[in-house]
Amino acid sequence: LQKTAKRNISTVASIIERIEDGIHTITDRRNTLEYKAFQFANKVMAIQQGQSAVALHYRNKKERIQPTYNGKWHLFQITFLLMNINGVGDSDHKDRNLVDLLWFPTGGGKTEAYLGVSAYLIGLRRLRGYAADPESYAGVTVLMRYTLRLLTTQQFQRATTMICAAESIRKKDE
Repeated sequence: LQKTAKRNISTVASIIERIEDGIHTITDRRNTLEYKAFQFANKVMAIQQGQSAVALHYRNKKERIQPTYNGKWHLFQITFLLMNINGVGDSDHKDRNLVDLLWFPTGGGKTEAYLGVSAYLIGLRRLRGYAADPESYAGVTVLMRYTLRLLTTQQFQRATTMICAAESIRKKDE
């Protein structure tokens, strides 16, 4: 099993490098747009999580509650976001054509992980765009395909909540 072990160790080393590169990208003072997009994604996801919890509570108990915007990430979610920052944000990056697979049971947090990456890219495209040129920021940013029909409605609601949260933040600072 040494061959398999070496391949797995190499893969883990590559993932660690990608995470470190993502951290460097958002903390490098020359990359202010990437830093702002990261902040934007975190705000968006805090709102999305809070509003999704309100909707779930209402569906289950038929009573209204106020949202709590405490914005918590599971470790794999934030590392997934960090390791994908450069691949999604730089069209010439070596990771651009790389596809990562999240393998967790239902309810494990996969949706927030990919919605976080989506929110980052939506924010980054908007920040890089020019107000006078909508084609520099508008259009399709993310395509989502849901394979399990049972989860489609829930996934759609959470994605929609993320988009609405992004728009709410954008309206406050166009």
